[in-house]
Amino acid sequence: MEKTVFISLPIEDLQTVIIDCVNSCLKNSKQVHSEQPTETDRWFDLSELCNYLPDKLEKPTVYGCVSSNSLPKRQSNDSQNTSQLQTIFQYLSGVSATASMVSDATGVPQKNLCRYKRNLEKAGSLWEVEKKICKKTGFKAWYLTTNPANAPKSYSTQLTLF
Repeated sequence: MEKTVFISLPIEDLQTVIIDCVNSCLKNSKQVHSEQPTETDRWFDLSELCNYLPDKLEKPTVYGCVSSNSLPKRQSNDSQNTSQLQTIFQYLSGVSATASMVSDATGVPQKNLCRYKRNLEKAGSLWEVEKKICKKTGFKAWYLTTNPANAPKSYSTQLTLF
């Protein structure tokens, strides 16, 4: 059943309504069909590279990754846990930082970071280096590392008899 509505409008108002409707349709059509301009391929500078990488690495860490040919790659969500663990491990191999600082720098949630920290400690791959004021929170916290060269001597995995 068709419904018909009769309204009384001056012709100028009707023209304005029609023009507005057409313009709105055209505007929406352009947004849907418009092609995004593609940026030409170019080299990133160091700051852009740090922001582009999923780990949001610091400049010294990027230098270390480039020199060891281990620059992280963008990864899909299905391997998120593995990539988060790798991200933390790689980040802490270049710098010592508190869990809050690592979470802030890498984007890995603090709850996940605590779980990974425990697993890495149990595996003998992460060490608490020193307890001092955190640069992010301003409270005392343990600075962590995955670099064996920075591991405290008491955490050495080599057994001694005497």
